[in-house]
Amino acid sequence: MRVNLELRKRAWQIGAGLLAAAALFGSMASGARAEMPNIQWMKAPALWSQGFTPEGVVFSPSGHVFAFRTSSFTEVRKTSDQKLLFTIPVSHSANRRPLFLTSTVRQGMGVFVTGESVSGATQYQFWRATDSTLLETVRRTRGLEYSPDFLYAVETTFTPDTTTTNPFTVIVRRFRDDHILFTVENVLAWKFSPRSSHLYVLRSDRTLQALNLADGSVVREIPSLDLGANVTHLGIVAIARNEAFFLLGRPSGLELRSLTDGRLLRTFPNATYPQFHHDGYLLSYREAEETPQGTIYRTRFWQFVVNDWVPILPELSNVAFFEFSPDGRSIMTWEGRTEEGSAPVFLRRTFTGEVIREFPAAIPQGFSPDGQLAVLALILNTTDRGVSDYLTTFWRTDTGQRVDQLEDYRAIWDIAFSPDGQMLAGTTAKGEVRVWRANDGTLLRVWEAPETTAGRVSFSPGGQTVIVEGPGGTREWRISDGQLVRQVEGPPGIVSPDGQVFAVRPPNGTAVELRRVADRSLIRTLAIEGGTVHPLAFTPDGATLLTRTIERKDASGNTFNTFETWSVSGGNLLRTLATVDDPHPSFETDGRLLTVLTYRSPDPMAGIPESRTLSVYRVSDGALLHSETLSSANFAARRQFGRVDLESETYTVRNFDNGTLLLRDLITGRLLQTFNLGERDPFVGIHTMFTPDEQYLITVEPRRISFWDVETGQRVHHFDRELNAVGSSLTFSPDGLSMAYTQGARVLVVADNPVGILLGDVNDNRKVEVGDAILTLRFVTRVATPTARERLAADIVTDGILTVQDAILILRRAVGLPV
Repeated sequence: MRVNLELRKRAWQIGAGLLAAAALFGSMASGARAEMPNIQWMKAPALWSQGFTPEGVVFSPSGHVFAFRTSSFTEVRKTSDQKLLFTIPVSHSANRRPLFLTSTVRQGMGVFVTGESVSGATQYQFWRATDSTLLETVRRTRGLEYSPDFLYAVETTFTPDTTTTNPFTVIVRRFRDDHILFTVENVLAWKFSPRSSHLYVLRSDRTLQALNLADGSVVREIPSLDLGANVTHLGIVAIARNEAFFLLGRPSGLELRSLTDGRLLRTFPNATYPQFHHDGYLLSYREAEETPQGTIYRTRFWQFVVNDWVPILPELSNVAFFEFSPDGRSIMTWEGRTEEGSAPVFLRRTFTGEVIREFPAAIPQGFSPDGQLAVLALILNTTDRGVSDYLTTFWRTDTGQRVDQLEDYRAIWDIAFSPDGQMLAGTTAKGEVRVWRANDGTLLRVWEAPETTAGRVSFSPGGQTVIVEGPGGTREWRISDGQLVRQVEGPPGIVSPDGQVFAVRPPNGTAVELRRVADRSLIRTLAIEGGTVHPLAFTPDGATLLTRTIERKDASGNTFNTFETWSVSGGNLLRTLATVDDPHPSFETDGRLLTVLTYRSPDPMAGIPESRTLSVYRVSDGALLHSETLSSANFAARRQFGRVDLESETYTVRNFDNGTLLLRDLITGRLLQTFNLGERDPFVGIHTMFTPDEQYLITVEPRRISFWDVETGQRVHHFDRELNAVGSSLTFSPDGLSMAYTQGARVLVVADNPVGILLGDVNDNRKVEVGDAILTLRFVTRVATPTARERLAADIVTDGILTVQDAILILRRAVGLPV
């Protein structure tokens, strides 16, 4: 029986990162589609994310000072010499990137603003940029959209109109006191002007008006726009800073129009994420291109030259990052990460694409307001685990010389939910232990503990303390007051089920010591001559200890490993379960079963092929339950062949001949299910795990997370654009409703568990009906606001955006047509 996971209603929140600024300044498309309020590249329905990558530098409009978000506070510094002016604690900026307002706001003062989510609303705090004086704190509903200078807010409500145009009402409010200034009815689309001087509205009679934000008076009007017969689902997507051009969004793409007379200048089919640059004479957008391998998004650039728009820079269609300089004469480009590492950053001429300056491999973060500085995050100390340090640096664009740098780097190592699912703890590669509130990402505690680097984190059964076991020792902190309540030096031990005895190998020791938990007194020592013994697990009854002995040598000097069991009460060796000649075998155990995976190199002269052997033992009596030899078709050399899951007593095997993943019974080897992965690079590992109800198998690849129905073998949900997802850090909350995983090494994502939801079943009645399509259309046109579960069910295209296409596909499925 399928377990239907009824996802809780959650407050969607934009994660800390570069898109937070874009969302606050209202640059996301409106009217034509309902955006998923999460990081742009993620199809995962993120509730919040905590980034440890350097989050960039935000310059004041004059360029004299800048703000830099570190892991624990926000710094404001002088641009000329990077001198620290003041800091703001992280609690005031934990969920938003810091922003500078224009210098004309708040009586001519330069103002710095931070924002955070508080109980279903957004709390903004305004700081004077010269001395960090807190000017005011304003709390507003997150459903409002704000002007770039935070002086005005807009609320939209739909009017009870039966026409096909679905007009709505725009309510303009004063931000400071939420006072309603004026109301505009019969509106098809609207947008703030870039300088917050006007509100542009497209009326249902096809009139485009520029309204004074102070009183709603008409400043400029273009009557009778030629919009064609279909005027549904329009949106004013972007307005050029010079207010000479605007982009009108339709489900089929974008229309570039004159803001002087409304004339259609260009049509861009399948275009998304448009931006005007350099006062409006440069334009960029992403264009979807369908290929046999899937949808590819390419960047297109256009420039206004001699009264016409012409395409430029065709060679930059695949750039991962770009930013035009403030004067528009140059463009900073980056091609992203390659197999060799990060690509260099180039500064090019806008007109020709000629490379002016080449900077080292880094993550680009933009220009200073005067264009004289380029901000780059250098990548340091990349390891085979993908963990890197970052150094944010400043470079002169005229000479290419580095000016100074700021440090901010952390890498997430391990994560765990609290027993009640309300908190999330994580360790970082820099020796930090962090605790967040799980529903919104609020940082609750940070402890510095270098000895816990690469340690495993967990909560106590009551959820009152956080425990971290690392190579340097075990630490336990109380969450309520942050106090250290337990500290044990040396490597962590294995505790018996009754909690009375623990087994530990002392630092630099070759034997295992059994000690009493109460007073750490020594009970006895377990040792094997000629080898180093490591404790692995107690059996469920606590009577037997499983160990692994390494660095043993035979008469010929060859190194081998053994797995053995010991009597806890008597300390005597019971039996040797396995002896393997592979010096680095893979193994898994839970105290009941032991699985050992060994590798055998090919010997062409003897006719012995490359292979791996999986052996399954019962720990209690040493019985060999199952053994299977896998040929080279089932694994890539020295790569993990799949994954053993002891709880479900299954394991997975990859077959590279036909691109499938096989699920087998661990005890008998019987084939349970086949999953068609498609063609994959055999040297790229795939991590697998089950959802808590064991009804779905999850496969995690470098750029894809997929959920597979175990009963049918079909993929039911996938996130295609996850960047360097680390599957070993994916974990579920105790109730199975939420999951957390690391995206790369430095971004922690918390999301609703998407499975258990029938795509298209928006009203959650286990059927896909016409009513579901109508409900989705109401979400797209903003008549209604969807919950988290409704968003997931309505997003049948699974692209992170609710559009008319989702409603059409749901309607087709409801009436039995192919989707």
